[in-house]
Amino acid sequence: MPGGGHGHRADGPRRDDCPGVDAATIRRAIVTVDTKGLVFAFRDELDDDKREFALGPEELAFYGLAELQAADRRDLTSVVAL
Repeated sequence: MPGGGHGHRADGPRRDDCPGVDAATIRRAIVTVDTKGLVFAFRDELDDDKREFALGPEELAFYGLAELQAADRRDLTSVVAL
């Protein structure tokens, strides 16, 4: 895709796309990785257009990554292993 390589809905994932599934479960199911690794809210050098996809503290804790630091990098292989 020209101009960024990622696509998304302007309003993000909607709960009515997955009837019977709570919003927190939907949010945890979406994990984004870019060329710098796992996309999380307080990561160093996080592009503004990726913030809506960034995992927050609650999602990181769910995956056992509560101790992740801003400069930490998790590549695709280590994310898939979670």
